[in-house]
Amino acid sequence: MLRAITFLCAIVSTLVFVSTSYASPATEHSHAGRVHKHVLPKALKIKHRHGNGAAGQFVKPSVKKQPEASKLQQFYKRLSNPQKQRIQEALVWVIDTPTPLDLPFNSSSYALIKQWQKATGFKPDGKLDQAQIKRLEIQARTAKNAVEWTIYRAGKDNFQIGVPNRFAQKKSFNEAGGVEFSSFNKHYTLSLIATDEDEIDSFLTLERNNLANMYEQMHRQFKSEGLSNIRQRKNADGFMLSGVQNGEILYVNFMKKGTGHAGYLLSLPYTKSTRAGTNTLLAATALSFRVDAEQQTTKANGKSLPKKLSKRTTPPLIRNRGSRPLSAEAIFQKVNHSVWLLYPSDNRSAIQGSAVAINKHFLLTNCHVMGNAKTGRIRHKSRKDKTLDVTLFALDKRNDRCVLKSRSPLPSFVGIRPYKNINVGEKVYTIGAPQGLSLTIAEGLLSSKREEGNRRLLQTSAPISQGSSGGGLFDSSGNLLGITTLMSVRGQNLNFAIPAEEYWSP
Repeated sequence: MLRAITFLCAIVSTLVFVSTSYASPATEHSHAGRVHKHVLPKALKIKHRHGNGAAGQFVKPSVKKQPEASKLQQFYKRLSNPQKQRIQEALVWVIDTPTPLDLPFNSSSYALIKQWQKATGFKPDGKLDQAQIKRLEIQARTAKNAVEWTIYRAGKDNFQIGVPNRFAQKKSFNEAGGVEFSSFNKHYTLSLIATDEDEIDSFLTLERNNLANMYEQMHRQFKSEGLSNIRQRKNADGFMLSGVQNGEILYVNFMKKGTGHAGYLLSLPYTKSTRAGTNTLLAATALSFRVDAEQQTTKANGKSLPKKLSKRTTPPLIRNRGSRPLSAEAIFQKVNHSVWLLYPSDNRSAIQGSAVAINKHFLLTNCHVMGNAKTGRIRHKSRKDKTLDVTLFALDKRNDRCVLKSRSPLPSFVGIRPYKNINVGEKVYTIGAPQGLSLTIAEGLLSSKREEGNRRLLQTSAPISQGSSGGGLFDSSGNLLGITTLMSVRGQNLNFAIPAEEYWSP
């Protein structure tokens, strides 16, 4: 029995020794003659020696290989966001791809970089050094010069966008009061739009004219009109929509701008033969589009501009309608010398609107006609080529009301009718510069007086065309009822004017 117990103890001791040996390898060494052990984790192996001898070596556990995209992301962290944006903008001009490259610089850009590197004889590792970046930008500049690419800056609306002047031979106002670039054959059309949240046209619809509603309305319209290949992207700051119809692609891009929004509608041919060039222009335009949320300060020559008119400094001549209506010819002869062509002194100086004189030194117009200009010139065809200088005196951008001051006395001016005395159904006349044709008269009826809160508009059936902004709406006695400002894009004969008396309203 004693021998059996001794045998069992030996087996147990052996098992404990084996278990300990496999579970926790140990190393034995001595410091200053004192021997001791370190118990090491099973997964690690260590070999070292104290005193004279070879250096120790530590064997690390295996580490997973870092994905290539992560390595490239780390590589491009050294560049600033503007630098990465320039790389992406250059890529769209030198890479022929079946899909528009309108996204900012991200992981999908690495494949494009490799494609360009391979085509130009560089090692396709996706890592651009300074020499490669310089060569990429030179190639892109050559492609830009081929279409005469320039950056248009809309100062009033606080945004910029690229325009290929080779195709954008015509420049005019669009129906929303923005600028439109187009080619003679209509194959290229770029229409720019910018609004405040309280834009004049917004209260004519049941829903507010915000980005969410615009996206839903445009998306429904794309589907109802049968556009194919519809692409969409949206977030809190804006949205993009595109679709193809009858060999053309329509690309819509809007972004938040302060309390409103800014955006554009781009139309280009989209066939097998034009697809590569079209994709390039789509992407280049999208990436060049910048919106500054900061609103422009209302200052000119270092002085603050008043937000509204003072009847003391700019007294209007108040008149009522006469008992006998005048003919259209008589009205034109009476008031046409008070309606001037207006040329703002900014980057939109090639585009003109109109302004109406209401006393010897002041004229009423629309703010969207002035753009970002604080000065301008007015001209009347009866004075041949002589122009007068004007400066911005007062403004209310939210309601599109601007007042100009002429240092030189104006030879003729008109009186205004109070809003409360204007009657729906009476005959009215517009005099302005539609399509750049100075002093054009048109006839219609006052269709409605629209009010919401403190805002008022005059609706008329008298035609208001592109370029008519800032012109006058007159009654049958030649009195000024309002300043023509916009026409509705939702129907015909829905034209509007700001009541002249509104320029003095609180």
